[in-house]
Amino acid sequence: MNAVSKNDRGLSLAPHGKGIPLGQADRKINLVKKQTKRPRNKQAIKKPAPIFTLGSGHKGQMFIIAAIFMIVGVILLRNVLSLPALTQEKAFQDISYLDRNLNNVKNEFTYLAGVASVQPIPNASASYLFNFSDYIRGQFDSKMLYVFIFSNGTTNNISVTIGNYLQNNISGVINLTDSTPTGQIFNLNDKSYVTVRFNASQTILNFTINYTLQNRETVEKLYVNSSTRNHVAAIFDITLQDTGITVRSKSVYNRTW
Repeated sequence: MNAVSKNDRGLSLAPHGKGIPLGQADRKINLVKKQTKRPRNKQAIKKPAPIFTLGSGHKGQMFIIAAIFMIVGVILLRNVLSLPALTQEKAFQDISYLDRNLNNVKNEFTYLAGVASVQPIPNASASYLFNFSDYIRGQFDSKMLYVFIFSNGTTNNISVTIGNYLQNNISGVINLTDSTPTGQIFNLNDKSYVTVRFNASQTILNFTINYTLQNRETVEKLYVNSSTRNHVAAIFDITLQDTGITVRSKSVYNRTW
């Protein structure tokens, strides 16, 4: 057994047994290192979770919703921008509709005048025009005036029938040059007609009708053939109205046989 001297007091052998002495100062230093050197907390600091997260599926849904809003917005914007064009298109359709009907009504008046002219008593057959005018008034917001003149080539008698469908009363005078009498006064309520008669001695006569409607004076003129041949002349003044749109036609019919 080896003795330990006084100078070696306080020394100890290293655990590995190689006899390396550790002094008091080294032991204190190692003790301080062990006390101060603590294991570090390696756990990572967690970041705060986001308030709202989207998975891949939710992102696809959001894109679809955004696309729907964009499509709806484009449609609404297109409708707003196309309003003037739609308004013009509707006005054009309304005018076309009225214009077609106006042309049909005018043609029917002309046809009825021709039918009346081939009847045994043409001036009496002018009632066709009255009945047709009454029918058109029931179908359209219309204003119509017709004048039907028949000159009998055998008797030189001339009959003039005036039909008033102008939605108001009219009054006026009919003048026929070189005839007896030279003029006739008339007053007509709405939806009514009157027939006046003349006797002429000349071949070509100047016919003038002057009438007043709501303080507005209108003059219509025609030439009437008062020869040995029969002659029919007619005037048709037709107006159709709808939704603030008005179309008007004025035509003349003549036939001699």
